[in-house]
Amino acid sequence: MAAEMDIGVNRDVIISACVAGLAAGTAAIAALIVRLRRMLKEGVECELPVIPRQTFEFCAPGEKYLHLQGPRFSTAFWGVKLALKDEATGEPVPLRGVIFRMVTSGISRARIFTHRCMISHAGRYELTISGIREGTDPASAGVVFTKPYRARAVLFILGLVFAGMLTVASIVFGIMALAHPI
Repeated sequence: MAAEMDIGVNRDVIISACVAGLAAGTAAIAALIVRLRRMLKEGVECELPVIPRQTFEFCAPGEKYLHLQGPRFSTAFWGVKLALKDEATGEPVPLRGVIFRMVTSGISRARIFTHRCMISHAGRYELTISGIREGTDPASAGVVFTKPYRARAVLFILGLVFAGMLTVASIVFGIMALAHPI
């Protein structure tokens, strides 16, 4: 028979700490999700329908992320080719592919980060899209340009992971404290 050890901690203190950890973890998760959604929404610079050729305007220079947006699990963008050029000079703007595509998705729609580009000056640009599948509804699909946000998104995701760990640990230790009297 093993001797029980008295660690000198009151059971009520452990349960109170677990409840506080659960509340803090849950509040942190909610706050981080709200801030992450706000960052993604405020970062949108331009939303365009999926049509073969269109002109639009960038209000500020700098790096931009290009996303393809459409219904979840859609194959509408398979084989799509994009080209961007400065309307004033006629110079093409290089679109660089990304190795790790970030996906932002909701219940019915998904946005996939596929390219990035450097815009040298504010002005009008022309986007050409080829390879659009027949029957693709321009209203249900789109091209979205955003400000760079990858580093901030990673920090939000890490924050969510740690807040989730705190929440789960609080639940586990709370159950252990309730199930096994000290």
